[in-house]
Amino acid sequence: DKNKNKSDLTIEPLAENHYKRYKEDGTKLYVGMALKDKIESWTGKAIGINAGMECGKTHFILHDLQEYAEQNNKNILFLYNRRPLGQKLREETKRINNIKVMAYQTVQDFINRNDEEKINLDSYNYIVCDEAHYIFNDVFNKRTIYIYEELIKRIKEKRATIIFMTATGNELWNTLINEEEILDIDNYYYFEPSYRHIKKLYVQS
Repeated sequence: DKNKNKSDLTIEPLAENHYKRYKEDGTKLYVGMALKDKIESWTGKAIGINAGMECGKTHFILHDLQEYAEQNNKNILFLYNRRPLGQKLREETKRINNIKVMAYQTVQDFINRNDEEKINLDSYNYIVCDEAHYIFNDVFNKRTIYIYEELIKRIKEKRATIIFMTATGNELWNTLINEEEILDIDNYYYFEPSYRHIKKLYVQS
């Protein structure tokens, strides 16, 4: 249905990239457990990680990806959109030399001003977009369009590995996979949400 809102569309991952939140033995499955061994194959590609809270997305970046990057003399730019998260990330990475943490808004302003002294995206082998729906939800905003175009260009030219992470990005996934055709379905990973932490559900009539 061409009139259907893109945000309502659901991208179906490959069966091998569809992960349940809990393993058969009842223990939690975290992003790092599933994806650590795949990092080596991601060079120069777009990667989609569709996973909710408490799935270990940030832990995966700060530990598994960071360790792989360090071993291979590569650098990571971690983009965030919420100040509390940025403060937490800076605290956790202050002793890590190959990760730079920056707000989307800051990078957008530097790109807009063509200020390569402040930010040179070509110096990063991995660009991690946390809460990646932020970019696309406002992509036609005069500010967010700059970073969106830079990311797309780097994927098409295979200049960096761009990792998009969000749990609320149906429109983003559809655009990257079906319209821009820069995210291959075999590099799109879906982690089922879990509602075991919900003790009570109230329904208002």
